[in-house]
Amino acid sequence: MKTFFALIALFLTSAVAGRAADVPATSSAKPVIPPEFAPITDDPKLPRVLLIGDSVSIAYTLTVRKELAGIANVHRVPANGGSTKTALGSYGLVRWLPDANEKWDVIHFNHGLHDLSYRFADDSDKDKDGNYAAPNNGGHQNVTPAEYEKNLHPIIARLKQTGAKLIFASTTPVPESDAAKYVKDSELPYNEIAKKVMVEEGIAWNDLWALVKPDQAKLQIKRNVHFLPAGSTVMAKQVAQMIAAALPKSAPTAPATSGDAAWLRSQGTLLFHDAFEREETGNGLKAIGNGWESATADRVPNIKMSDLDGGILKVNSASKEAGHGAHIHHDAGFADGGVMVRFRFPALTKDESLTVGFVDRELKNVHAGHLCYALLYQSSIVVRDNKTGVSDQEIRRRRQPYLDRKEPLPADLDALLKSKELTVPWKADTDWHDLIIVTEGDEMRLTIDGKLVASHRSAGFTHPVKRWFSFGIPGKVWIDDVKIWKVK
Repeated sequence: MKTFFALIALFLTSAVAGRAADVPATSSAKPVIPPEFAPITDDPKLPRVLLIGDSVSIAYTLTVRKELAGIANVHRVPANGGSTKTALGSYGLVRWLPDANEKWDVIHFNHGLHDLSYRFADDSDKDKDGNYAAPNNGGHQNVTPAEYEKNLHPIIARLKQTGAKLIFASTTPVPESDAAKYVKDSELPYNEIAKKVMVEEGIAWNDLWALVKPDQAKLQIKRNVHFLPAGSTVMAKQVAQMIAAALPKSAPTAPATSGDAAWLRSQGTLLFHDAFEREETGNGLKAIGNGWESATADRVPNIKMSDLDGGILKVNSASKEAGHGAHIHHDAGFADGGVMVRFRFPALTKDESLTVGFVDRELKNVHAGHLCYALLYQSSIVVRDNKTGVSDQEIRRRRQPYLDRKEPLPADLDALLKSKELTVPWKADTDWHDLIIVTEGDEMRLTIDGKLVASHRSAGFTHPVKRWFSFGIPGKVWIDDVKIWKVK
């Protein structure tokens, strides 16, 4: 901690020296310390967090600190973090982290806006006439995409030496800007590169781009890469939320690598269990009982889509007649927690697949309250954040005309939706399998037969109330032994 305060003092001393020509010799004026850069006194009982980033992160620093008051000591580097080139230069990490042995619990960092901006050959962003560097007047990007990818790895290597859990924030949207050095949508390839690197390095992804993009006009200053106070507040809350989820816990929750079954059993409360050892009559929800409901049974009252047979829930969806696959759900009610379930594809016919996930019908800005799902196809599994992706009403309105015309989506919308899901290979068979789906903070994980098969981070997974657990079944699936657990 002393080394970090020494760094603050060095920064302020440098700032004073730089202004010496402007201050009379007899002046007793003291440098004004921006509150974002002001040193804080650590509470030794709390973990330590460090923020590294550009002016976008400077603008949300104080709100992050407020959100985590009493939870963590939130520091930030006493400077604009600039580009990856800055971080690796003489004013970057060597000054921000001068003590090789200093430890941090969480470091939230970002570089991007200063990498993608244009500069002239003399490294200035304006010429003598005050014109910004741009692609059409001899300007070049400060750090090329190839250099950006190369630079991220040594930055990460140094940050990992601190022992901290690392979180990388995506670069926020670049609009048409009055500062011509910023080219609209130029952040997209940089974010694609950054996400690839973070996956390779095993680092959490805080998708601030996806968070603010749907409400960009309301949150971002017009024709500017910076944000209105409302935008900084929105980002600060998500930054704080992700940091809080990464902090060490007094009774630590077990990560996926230790087994989510153990995590649910040791940290959770069992809300519901159904082994289907009973008989019911009728169709839809009446054929299941025990609190289960069907969102499709009333569409085809003369067709029995679900049946209890020998302690197994056998679903045979009449999707053609109903115009919708069978949708069966049960109350859940947790922020963090999950569901254990046994399932089987009985015949592997082409229409056999299974969707499992969570719904909150009280959400009005999300289609049918769809929050997040894992979709098990016969050759792949998709983990998807619907809340801030395909089910967001504004995104749906924007996307639908392109679907109707069978046209490619705009690059920014396509990139946003791709960031909301993860696809992994998987080969289905006709055996019984044990499936666990959990949400913990901004992460959703899927385990099959004790093996973690998919894990993805996205803002929608943090939704505080997963009111329903839901099955979506377009064909035949057998279900058994459902357990719903609440951890938080």
